[in-house]
Amino acid sequence: MARLIENNFDPAKPLVVRRFFVAAGRHFKIGDDFDWRRLSVDQRRVKQLFDIGKLMHPAQATAQRPAPAPNAVTPVIEPALEPALEPAIEPAIEPDTLDTTAPEVVAESATPDDGLGRLNMKELRKIAYAEGAASRTSRAEQAEAIREHRSAT
Repeated sequence: MARLIENNFDPAKPLVVRRFFVAAGRHFKIGDDFDWRRLSVDQRRVKQLFDIGKLMHPAQATAQRPAPAPNAVTPVIEPALEPALEPAIEPAIEPDTLDTTAPEVVAESATPDDGLGRLNMKELRKIAYAEGAASRTSRAEQAEAIREHRSAT
């Protein structure tokens, strides 16, 4: 059987916010005091808010107030710095282990690995603005415009 709790609005008792709501451009959070007289809110309107469950008297608040959420600490995400590219140290090759039958062909990539290909458009635009490069509409074109500007200077 459901519990029937009779809640009657008493204008003489103080009120607290039971459910979040926005009224007259103000945001009222759970647990905030609602001084309706100071806010110049009509008693009829306050009774309506009480009846629909947005407000309650503090005696009811202790029994029904939800447990406060633990303070969540927002982690600060530092921008990742690109590691400095160091020249790879190749091991010395002995002449007798050199394979002459299949010469290895190393094709150079069309774009250097300067990290511009991994950046989003917002970051590319910041770089282009800071360096004075032209703005483009796609990521690939913007990265290419920055590369061209860097090679020209």
